[in-house]
Amino acid sequence: MLDGLLDPLRWERTLSNMGPFWEGWAFTLKVVLAGLALSLALGTLLGVFSTTRSKVLRAISRVYVEFYQNTPLPVQVFFMYTAGPQVLQAITGAASPVRIAPFALGVLGVGLYHAAYVSEVIRTGIESVPKGQMEAALSQGFTRVQGYVYVILPQTFKVILPPLCNQALTSSRTPRCSPSSPAATSCTTPTTT
Repeated sequence: MLDGLLDPLRWERTLSNMGPFWEGWAFTLKVVLAGLALSLALGTLLGVFSTTRSKVLRAISRVYVEFYQNTPLPVQVFFMYTAGPQVLQAITGAASPVRIAPFALGVLGVGLYHAAYVSEVIRTGIESVPKGQMEAALSQGFTRVQGYVYVILPQTFKVILPPLCNQALTSSRTPRCSPSSPAATSCTTPTTT
């Protein structure tokens, strides 16, 4: 069994055909990094929404999180791939459905999905900061937004860093799409053994 595995001819053939592998790896890395940036921005906004006094903002955050956490990512990407062009056609008034690039579809799928999880991480980090910190910021003349930006969010960083790193690693294991595919129809989900 090891003879075939260590056969130099086999490795020569394998390594001579690595071009598509590296292209796919680079495409996946780009999708993951852009999706992670989107999920951090949107997740932070939704995490702050879920800790405000506004019932409307809390409801928006809760509905978003519940929807994205309770539907599988492949289903979401498939829906974006099939319904997205028709939605864009209706919004833009185009004569035919608007095609969505595979990269944009991957970034939106990964980013929107992981934003729900990042939102929960940010929410728990904010809730770990004593309420007296916001009261102290308000008593010093800060607005609520300034209190979040300058007092609350910096303190949450040490609490949320480990779960955010875990989320970043998880985002690299989400379904991958080949750059030559028309879109999500050739996405695969990695498996663990």
